[in-house]
Amino acid sequence: MNNNTSLYLLLVVTFILTIRSASSISCYQCNSTDIKYQFLCGEFMDTHVDELSAQPCLENNANYCIKLVGYHEGRFGVRRFCSVHNLDDRCEFSNIISGDERDYRTCVYTCSSDGCNGSSLVKSFRYLTGICFLPLFRRLLL
Repeated sequence: MNNNTSLYLLLVVTFILTIRSASSISCYQCNSTDIKYQFLCGEFMDTHVDELSAQPCLENNANYCIKLVGYHEGRFGVRRFCSVHNLDDRCEFSNIISGDERDYRTCVYTCSSDGCNGSSLVKSFRYLTGICFLPLFRRLLL
């Protein structure tokens, strides 16, 4: 192979890899009603555990990550998945169990960046903890 052929082959492979990676979003994909994920896939999950990480979506044209909290398919829990549809951010209250006077809340959260359907509370807590220690670090540096 000459240098031009090698360069051409390298460009083609790079182009193909770029298209593949650009067309796939990575989302957390779990269900808290699944025995394997019942403690890992809660509403406020820790996104830094080895057993659960954002995975590339297998659905064609999946551009959104969804986090559903509440009642879904006959069960209460949390479900994280990929979607080709933007389901918006919304919460609904409904009396879903016959004879029960309580209203139950079901919320859907939609986002469009890799791993965005993890727990925002855990990330916010770490961010706020860092901000709280900022004055201490500032004093140490001065």
